[in-house]
Amino acid sequence: MHTKWIVIALLSVVLIGCGQLLPASDPLAGTSWVLTDLDDKDLLPDYPIVLRFEGYRLSGNSGCNNYEGEYDAHDERIKVIALSQNALACGEEAAMDQEREYLDNLAVVFSFELEDRQLTLITRENRKLRFVPAEN
Repeated sequence: MHTKWIVIALLSVVLIGCGQLLPASDPLAGTSWVLTDLDDKDLLPDYPIVLRFEGYRLSGNSGCNNYEGEYDAHDERIKVIALSQNALACGEEAAMDQEREYLDNLAVVFSFELEDRQLTLITRENRKLRFVPAEN
């Protein structure tokens, strides 16, 4: 009788321990997005901004240049790490300004919301980057 309880107790400890080793699920992994709103500012239609999340890496095109980095997302919190981009010039100064503003804000986001097929990234200053799913 005691052996049965010991086995049950040991299995419980093992299952609880395994549950703690599993990483939290990442709701952003495997998704692609197109920016529709940069802190309530109109975007330049000829310079779309794309963001992809895959395996704790993010990448995309910021209108002029490609960028990439790492991220950690869980419980509606997100941290972007080691964001980098290639440095090609665009033909239009406004596009370069838009790109700079986007990347500056992306680097400091700290939370996100997924609602009604929209992604909103939010900075500590409450600036909001709003996205819709990218077409495949």
